[in-house]
Amino acid sequence: MIIKLDMSNAFDRVNRSFLLRVLAAFGFRQEFINLIKACIENIWIAPMVNGRPTEFFLATRGLRKGCPLSPFLYILMADSLSRKLTQEQQSGTIPGIRIVQGVAPVNHALFADDSLLLGGASMRIANSFKTILQKYCSITGALISERKSAAYGWNTDQQTIERIASELGFKGYAEWDKIKYLGLPLTMGSNRNYLWEEVISKFKNRIAAWGGVWLSTGGKLTLIRSVLSALPTFQASLLMAPRQIADQISCLMRNFLWNGGKGNSNRLHLVNWETVKHPIAEGGLQIRDPQQANLALGCKLLWQLISEPSHPISQIINLKYLRNRSIISFNPAPSPRGT
Repeated sequence: MIIKLDMSNAFDRVNRSFLLRVLAAFGFRQEFINLIKACIENIWIAPMVNGRPTEFFLATRGLRKGCPLSPFLYILMADSLSRKLTQEQQSGTIPGIRIVQGVAPVNHALFADDSLLLGGASMRIANSFKTILQKYCSITGALISERKSAAYGWNTDQQTIERIASELGFKGYAEWDKIKYLGLPLTMGSNRNYLWEEVISKFKNRIAAWGGVWLSTGGKLTLIRSVLSALPTFQASLLMAPRQIADQISCLMRNFLWNGGKGNSNRLHLVNWETVKHPIAEGGLQIRDPQQANLALGCKLLWQLISEPSHPISQIINLKYLRNRSIISFNPAPSPRGT
């Protein structure tokens, strides 16, 4: 089973006293801890209610959102949960799941406040997770959103996973094809176009909101470079988009540049799009090609396999898919769908 946790107002609920104890446990000098304490305490805030700020009051807990220091402090505090789960794995209480022979099993994955817990689908494992989470929340001030958290199982009947979910106070599903982590699904079917529907929808919504009627060509070009080209970056760094999706993204940017968003659909495209994408020194407007950007971002993953062969993810991919073959000489069969 996989238990997906959603932390409610993660930064706002941080127990500062515990955070300072974590810093001391990591070995930071007291002078440095005092500097951190001065940065996160004595914070006065005025929440917005119906668009208007209320009276200021002193916040006794939490970290400020937008502060460049807050993510690092939160990660250090959340590491205490990771260390406790690792300790339980080593003791055999929560052994986790072995993805491939030759790599140690894992019982959790944490990315800031986005958490996955992995283990056998049993009440004993569920109660062990529950005990750890209750202690973590009581000490750190964290609060798990039961409405947004869920337990997913595979090779498990619906009744079993529902009992486990009921014990945890979450929703339960006997199939895990619906689960997403960091905004991306953990499973991919034969039709990968649906994975990009949300990205395409964001493009259309942004373009419709801008309209483009009152935008100059330079203004639309700036929006394409700074906003539209960046929208698919996160997903493109992890998934290879089908050719059809890359062409659709290019079409949306091309039409926005020449037609705008509303009322200008009959305008002609004056310059070939391939020329427009060229660098400025070569006579183009330096617009990022979605397919080439997707390929470049994917190469970062390949570089990690080459430069960090001892990393657990590199070991899993090497043993499960490459089977100890070199990634440089590996040449998989092309997909008939061009994905």
